[in-house]
Amino acid sequence: MSFDDRLFSAIDGIEVPLELSPENMKAMLDSMDIVQEPADNVPEVLISGKLEKMPARSRRLSVMRTVAAVAACVAVAGGAVVMNSNRGSIGTIESEKTYEAVQQVSSYDELYSIYSGIYNDHVLSREEIGDGEEIITNDPSAAPSQTTAAAVPGEAETAVSGTAPVTVGSPEESITDDTDDEPVRSDFSDADIVKSSGSFVYYLCGGTLYCVDKNDMSVTAEADSSYSPFEMDIYGDKLLLIGSDRDSGGDYVTAEIYDISGGVPVAQRSYRQNGNYVSTRTDERGYLMIVTSCSKVSGGNGVYPGIESYVPRYYIDGECFYIDASDVYVPQTASNVDYTVISTVPLNGSSVTVKAVLGGGANVYCTDDTLYVTGVDNTSSTDRTYITSFAVYEGVLEYKAQGVVDGALLSRHSMGVTGGYFRIACRSYDESGLTVTDVYTLDSSLNVVSSKKGLLKGQNDVKAKFEGSSAVLICGGEPFLSVDLDHEEEPDESTAETQTAPVINTTSVGSGLSMALTADGDVLTATLYGENGEISGQYFVDDLEMPYSAAVNDSKALLVDEERMLVGFPVSGIKDGITVNRFCLFSTADGTLYTIGTAQFDGFDESFEFDRCVIDGNELILMGSGKIATVDLYTMTVKELIDF
Repeated sequence: MSFDDRLFSAIDGIEVPLELSPENMKAMLDSMDIVQEPADNVPEVLISGKLEKMPARSRRLSVMRTVAAVAACVAVAGGAVVMNSNRGSIGTIESEKTYEAVQQVSSYDELYSIYSGIYNDHVLSREEIGDGEEIITNDPSAAPSQTTAAAVPGEAETAVSGTAPVTVGSPEESITDDTDDEPVRSDFSDADIVKSSGSFVYYLCGGTLYCVDKNDMSVTAEADSSYSPFEMDIYGDKLLLIGSDRDSGGDYVTAEIYDISGGVPVAQRSYRQNGNYVSTRTDERGYLMIVTSCSKVSGGNGVYPGIESYVPRYYIDGECFYIDASDVYVPQTASNVDYTVISTVPLNGSSVTVKAVLGGGANVYCTDDTLYVTGVDNTSSTDRTYITSFAVYEGVLEYKAQGVVDGALLSRHSMGVTGGYFRIACRSYDESGLTVTDVYTLDSSLNVVSSKKGLLKGQNDVKAKFEGSSAVLICGGEPFLSVDLDHEEEPDESTAETQTAPVINTTSVGSGLSMALTADGDVLTATLYGENGEISGQYFVDDLEMPYSAAVNDSKALLVDEERMLVGFPVSGIKDGITVNRFCLFSTADGTLYTIGTAQFDGFDESFEFDRCVIDGNELILMGSGKIATVDLYTMTVKELIDF
């Protein structure tokens, strides 16, 4: 029988004063300022065959157990028995943890204390954990060993081999503005699955990178990634693949960097970051930014003191590192143990900057020089949204400010920046309990400088779109309300019912024009909008059964050449029982849609569709799963069709 078992057996049946119950003792201990022992005075214990300093969690547990045992003895010896009139319920001593507006953590011990405190206070209360008791362990295998794990030897630079294509999981999904619970890939960059550089086209298909020579459209090299790539980008002579994978340490987003100075991709280095994909961005200076949402623990067994249990990790060329404690920021409103992890990776160089916001909601907004990370605190009667901003410059992430507004962020699209001011739209409730929309303007220090509150009472399905100094609030498509954020006048909501809502999912095609594709039954409509949102041109595909275009949900399937004022899109459908695939090309030079021509392919598999197009000289290069076609730009005649 262990010491704990003998102790609990000895005091079994003895009524302990309510103030000294284990639950309340724990709450009192949590609220105490425990003096940290100097490093030289911390006892050493045997961990994984090595003498290590006893983890702070273990020391705290020892203190807890000692104090609890002494308290029980004092209660018995003094005969101090306090009867609880309501024996069916146990009182709780409130233990409020107060942090600064945003706290930069100084050590892993401090991070563990904050992390486990948030977990115990907010996460366990929302989970089913059996009898509700926290299970605590001193398993040595869970104790921290060292910041850097055993390294996996880095890969040498090798040319990719010509292996057969493979099919991988997690295919790229089409994300629209209506699916606010899903991540949007490439929010910040022009990363895609096809790129043109020099004499080659690089195409990501089925998890395999193909290098295609433009001269004869032959596949000169293939790269089978060990991960699951879903997008690529090119910066100068560097090509990078963004993918995802998973191991015992959780989910990861990966970046593989290739040298394409010789055309054929040559693997150079790799980077992996804990968490699920949120977004990526490659800036003009050659730095890749990766944002992930990382959850480290789940279930009701408490948080183990091992560093791997509460600190996100990352890998540089196979070598494992943990985010430094001083690079973790904790907003005052943090109420969950999810991290938003942000890193900047140089495409030419070795240094990597990694930061994390604890309690982050993985809703981010980025400008050329500032990154905004938001999260929602819904633990109190009133929701609050906090915003943490970081300066971004030459691969460095530096904390700037933190602010809080009332209400819950509408969606990741409900943020914007105009003239240095950050705008955000939130959902809250009025005194009658009806849903209302609030719009805030914050300065560079994230102080609220103005707000418009209580808008669109009772409307739940509200989306926000920021246009200059105005916020356009759209209710389920229509009606909409335009709110002037730079003046104090209250918006006139009486006009909202009579106006036509603008289309929110348009794609800019240059010269102040934007375009949207919609599919409705047997009609596919391409609509061109002018600067003021008026319709300036339309094109209808109505001669096919159930016509569809990848550009309806994926703006990257839309060809846009602003310099030549060209726009085009693929479309597929059935005509006379035969599958038809087309690519339609238009000029926007006169501010409307002037049809240049259509390239058509008959008899493909009904599931096939072209989903990308690039212009090379006087040719269109169309790509779809397993096929490449070249089309004369001026006559729209098909020149070559290649299966690969």
